Amino acid sequence: MAGNRLIFAVFVGGFVVGDLTTSRHAAQANVAYSKLKLFGDVLSIIRAATSRGERRHLVRGAINGWSRLSIRHSSYLTPEMLKQVEVETKGAFGGLGIEIGMKDGFLTVIAPIEDTPAARAGCWPGTRS
Repeated sequence: MAGNRLIFAVFVGGFVVGDLTTSRHAAQANVAYSKLKLFGDVLSIIRAATSRGERRHLVRGAINGWSRLSIRHSSYLTPEMLKQVEVETKGAFGGLGIEIGMKDGFLTVIAPIEDTPAARAGCWPGTRS
């Protein structure tokens, strides 16, 4: 008989704990939905007050703002911006192949990089310009 009471108590306790957990998750979801509704309401007001050309930037601007607030030094890239970044960061790097710096007020060759235009042109460390 005592075993049955224990099983019943565990069974009922599981429902109570499960119900409390479900209630907590439901409350958190309600808070999230209310904040999302607030965003939608504000977006509708702003949309009504802006021109058609400005409207297309509203949601992306909000996403960019959220990402900057939540993740430091970050921003949202539109698909077009991402393509541009990919174009700018792909491919071969061209240049003279030389490290330069200031020495005694003069622009001075620190070191040419081997097998580059600077090395082939005869730039050597210490050359001033």
